[in-house]
Amino acid sequence: MNKEDCVLLINARRACLFKREKQHFILCFEKQNTHKKTFRNAPGIEKKRKGWGRDTLDKTNEIKSHELHLFLKECAAFLEEKHREKEFQRLVVFAAPKVAGFFKKYTSKGIKETLIKIIPKDLVTQDEKKIELQLKKEDILLLPENN
Repeated sequence: MNKEDCVLLINARRACLFKREKQHFILCFEKQNTHKKTFRNAPGIEKKRKGWGRDTLDKTNEIKSHELHLFLKECAAFLEEKHREKEFQRLVVFAAPKVAGFFKKYTSKGIKETLIKIIPKDLVTQDEKKIELQLKKEDILLLPENN
């Protein structure tokens, strides 16, 4: 069986999973963070309780943090599903520095075993050629196996 290599690019707003096809990476999954619409009532604040004198306001950072954690849980569940389906056997993650610290928290043991490296760089908006260049800079070789 050929080992399938994947590269996950993730930040607080978007996740992209690229799969190796011969000599190139092809986008096979993309997910946007949609929690922003459901958790915010007004820019920067959220009302916790209703009633006279009972409104408490959360800071924007707390709301964004909650949105990020929900998004990372969804991405981890998707990766777990793909891993069970044997879609990939090796994984490299380029995560925004803020996301890199939380990423391992939500991944399962099986995904952690396939994980080659987590690189704290935000490459979500980059194309496949820039991903290849970054992999070479980090000395990570994801070459297809020859049978």
